[in-house]
Amino acid sequence: MKIKFWGTRGSIPTPGRRTEKYGGNTSCVEIRTDDGQILVCDAGTGIRELGQSLLTEFKDKPIEAHVFISHTHWDHIQGIPFFTPAFQSGNAFTFHGPGDIKGALHGQMSNTYFPVPLTAMGGKLHFVSLQPGSRVHVGKVQVLSAGLTHPGGAIGYRFTLDNHSVAYITDNELAPIESPDGPIPPSAAALADFVRDVDLMIADTQYTKDEYHSGKKGWGHSIIDDVLRLAAHAHVKALALFHHDPTHSDEFMDQLFQSKAAELSKQGVSMECFVAREGLAIQV
Repeated sequence: MKIKFWGTRGSIPTPGRRTEKYGGNTSCVEIRTDDGQILVCDAGTGIRELGQSLLTEFKDKPIEAHVFISHTHWDHIQGIPFFTPAFQSGNAFTFHGPGDIKGALHGQMSNTYFPVPLTAMGGKLHFVSLQPGSRVHVGKVQVLSAGLTHPGGAIGYRFTLDNHSVAYITDNELAPIESPDGPIPPSAAALADFVRDVDLMIADTQYTKDEYHSGKKGWGHSIIDDVLRLAAHAHVKALALFHHDPTHSDEFMDQLFQSKAAELSKQGVSMECFVAREGLAIQV
C-alpha cells in the first residue's frame, strides 16, 4: 500500500509561512493499492488538492474511490464541497462514516452553509453508515473500525492488505498515562489491541502535556507522550504524528519531534517515528 498525506493539520486550516513545511490543510490521507484501489481517510481541506491530482492523473478516465470519514466535525469534511471529481459524471465515490453520514454531508452543503447542494454533484455518490466494530472490504483490502474517545464520537480504521496494515486513529483522547513504566490504562487497552503490530499508525498527537493540562482536557485529542507509549506497547512498527495543532509552527514541530525522538532512543524503543507532512508519500 502507498500512503500519501494531503492534509495533516487539525481543527482549522493554517496557511502561511510558519506552516510551509508540514502543511496547513486539514485531515486527508490517501491509500493506494497495487491493483488500483483508492481509499481516502477523511475529507478535510486536503482533499481539494487530492481531487486536482486525480483529475490530472485520470484525465478522461472514470475515477472511483472510497472515502472513510472518522467523524463529521468541520476539519474532517470541509473539503468535500471543493472535491471537483465528485461533480463530474462518470466518477463514483463511496463515503463510509459513522451514523447518518449521508444526512451530515447533505447538511454541510445546505444553503445555510454553502451555495451549492450535494445533489449538484454529477458523480455517483454512495453512503455507508458504519458503527464501531464494522467490517467492510474494498477489493482485497479489509477495513475494520473501532470507536474513539471524542466529543460526539469518532471512528478509527485499520486497513489490511495481505500481510500489511495501516491504522488511522484521529481524533482521539487517550487518558493521561502518568507512569512511563506502568501498565496501559484499561481505557486504552482495547485501542492498543486494535492497532497491535500495524506497519503504520497515523495518530492524533495534537497536544503537549502542558497544553492538555492547561484547559484542553475533554476536547478530544491526545498528548503526544501517551500516543508514543501506546504505540510502543502495541508493537507498532512506524508512527506518524498527525492532526497538528493550529498553533504549532514548523519550528515548534521540529523541536518537539527532536525531543521525543531522543526520548525514544534513550528508552531503547526501536519504533520508527516521524511527523506527517503534506506531500509525503511512503510505501507500507
